[in-house]
Amino acid sequence: RGLEAIKPVYTNLKGWPEPTEGIVEWEKLPHAAREYLEFLEWESGAKIGMVSTGPDREQTMAMPEFAEMLRDLEG
Repeated sequence: RGLEAIKPVYTNLKGWPEPTEGIVEWEKLPHAAREYLEFLEWESGAKIGMVSTGPDREQTMAMPEFAEMLRDLEG
């Protein structure tokens, strides 16, 4: 019993028609995009700290909990 015993689990998730490129505030992401990121955290058991919404450095946002931790560190 090796890899052949593994069964994939598929989950259908809602998509979102709105573009997300350049969004850098959690609240401005489409609701389904926020649900998708929360799903990834739940399923992986890992917290997401930052999300890129485009190729540029300025198109990166900190997830709410991570942003709060950064603010606390800054004093």
